Amino acid sequence: MKSVTAWLILAILAPTLAACGEIYGTVKEGVTPVGEGVEMAIVFPDTTYTGKTADRGRYSICVARVGKCTVRVAYADQTPEAEIYSFEESARYNLILQRQPDGKYTITVK
Repeated sequence: MKSVTAWLILAILAPTLAACGEIYGTVKEGVTPVGEGVEMAIVFPDTTYTGKTADRGRYSICVARVGKCTVRVAYADQTPEAEIYSFEESARYNLILQRQPDGKYTITVK
């Protein structure tokens, strides 16, 4: 009976635990991929999802919310950001960090 109860609870919770839309892509400075370990965040007004880049600037962050949000990239002691959207399904955003004449970085979303 205990195993039946455990399976029933798992069956009820599994869809909730697995429900997320992946936001993925690459981060580059100009045409050069950023290195591994660059911290990133997908920010909603009341929730933040974090991750880090993998090799060649690739990233993947599971987001359990849908709607307009902000992507932030911690790079060169700065945190430039850009507006994006999350969906129930996967969304790909390639992010280009561009250094401005004043030395500050901006993000262009491709």
